Amino acid sequence: MTLIGKYFLGVHDGIWMSGIVEAVVDAFHYLVRFDDLIRYTEGPDRGSSLPEAGALAVVALSDIVRAGRNDDHDVPPPWLFFDDAEKRAKYQAWLDKPSPDDPKKPRIVSIRRH
Repeated sequence: MTLIGKYFLGVHDGIWMSGIVEAVVDAFHYLVRFDDLIRYTEGPDRGSSLPEAGALAVVALSDIVRAGRNDDHDVPPPWLFFDDAEKRAKYQAWLDKPSPDDPKKPRIVSIRRH
């Protein structure tokens, strides 16, 4: 199974990002293009800003499938994949919509370094 052409929501460089997988670089890396489904008004506290929509990055497959963050294996993998942009947008909208009556709804928590 290839990830080429899949839309994603995922944690890249500690930031929740969105985009599309463009190509396989080698057996251990993918080329991704970020888009603007997820945008923030300010960069993260550590000083780096979000890549512009259309920016490319090489991402290690090990980062894409890694269980948990910072060795916390109870947290699901940080990348989610979708067949098309519409399904991904619906999922992100569902995450953004507050729903106290749905206890199974996942919650996105900002990753901040203290």
